[in-house]
Amino acid sequence: MKKYEVKVTFYNGQRYDFETNSDVRSLKPIDINGARMIMTEEEVAINIIHIKDMKVIERT
Repeated sequence: MKKYEVKVTFYNGQRYDFETNSDVRSLKPIDINGARMIMTEEEVAINIIHIKDMKVIERT
């Protein structure tokens, strides 16, 4: 199974780096209490309107 290293930068300047088995580039946003979220298999949820930049590195 592939692993993905994800580096997210938010508009407020915060960064969040994590690894996941999900390719977050292909995930469809879901609505959670009015927020548009992407959610990984590991239940990492990120509100997409706050994302300034996201880099995904594919690991084998």
